[in-house]
Amino acid sequence: MTLKIFDVIKVMLSTETSEEEASAHANGRIRKVSVLLELFGERCKAARREPKRELSLDEQTVGCKSRWTTHTFMNRQRHKPQGQGFRIYSINEVSTGYTLHFELDRHDAADVGKIRRFVLDLCRQLGPGVREIYMDNLFTSVETFEKLKEMGHGACGTLNMKMKKHLPDEMLDTLALERSLPNKGDMFAMYFDDGMTVWAWHD
Repeated sequence: MTLKIFDVIKVMLSTETSEEEASAHANGRIRKVSVLLELFGERCKAARREPKRELSLDEQTVGCKSRWTTHTFMNRQRHKPQGQGFRIYSINEVSTGYTLHFELDRHDAADVGKIRRFVLDLCRQLGPGVREIYMDNLFTSVETFEKLKEMGHGACGTLNMKMKKHLPDEMLDTLALERSLPNKGDMFAMYFDDGMTVWAWHD
């Protein structure tokens, strides 16, 4: 083995005490990449300026077939990657696409309310200021919007009618909505005293 090859291998090696190993065990399946992710996250924070007002939440899948990523994500949309890998949730600037913060999905984390916890954790890292946060139906729920409002942020997101548990009670009469929206492009809106507005449209 040449010295050059040894130096390359040495860069990728790490050692830890038994205490560090026990602490890392709590980090679950992301243990092997957590150091690199933390370093990348710190660089993102150091390089960014004050976040802009309009932000978006998104999720990405980073392909990886190691034994630490047993979770398989299947996406029916052809333009999205699928297969085994790490799932990342991020909050980004709308106008520039710059990633402000991100969190890695832990496969061993409890599923109940998990997405909402990721949303709120990402938004807590934004610091002071009022933001408008846009998201798709993976993140959208009435409970999430209420929590963001308590934090001083506005929110806007799409929501599939099949996700009834996230809809206000007044929007659950799908038969009435279908009668109100017979043609493509038809829209219907409901305004609530707490400031929330729900739009339904015939797609």
